[in-house]
Amino acid sequence: MKHSATEVLRRRFAEMDPADAIRVAHDAHPDAPPTELASMLITYGVIVDAVQFALVLHGQPDEVTVDRDDADDTAADTGDAPQVGGRPALTKAQAILDAAAVLGPAFKAADVVDRVRRINRITVKPDYVRTVLSRDKKAEPDADGRPMEGGYA
Repeated sequence: MKHSATEVLRRRFAEMDPADAIRVAHDAHPDAPPTELASMLITYGVIVDAVQFALVLHGQPDEVTVDRDDADDTAADTGDAPQVGGRPALTKAQAILDAAAVLGPAFKAADVVDRVRRINRITVKPDYVRTVLSRDKKAEPDADGRPMEGGYA
């Protein structure tokens, strides 16, 4: 008995966790907007929406464009809100520190590598993760809060 491609995909997606189905659809069509991907998955029996895509993929737009109708920029327009710039560029080190903060105290460098790759789409190596975390620990002041005692007078 032959099955159509749609039937086979519908069966496979039915066995998957919806979050995994979202990732598969996104990997297959990385440039498609979440609404289009959601409607595509619905045709295969996976009921999801664009918000679920955003939550699973942590999709936030890299850039927001605001079109303004007022071409008349005079000095009298002081009541306008200041324009907001884009997000500051995320460095590898900051991505590692953010991942470590989210993962909590009991994690391995490989966990951080995986999270930074998945969330920030930045490739780092475990040795670099350990280096960044070591530097961060050295930069923290002593936890006891006492002034330095002893030494030379």
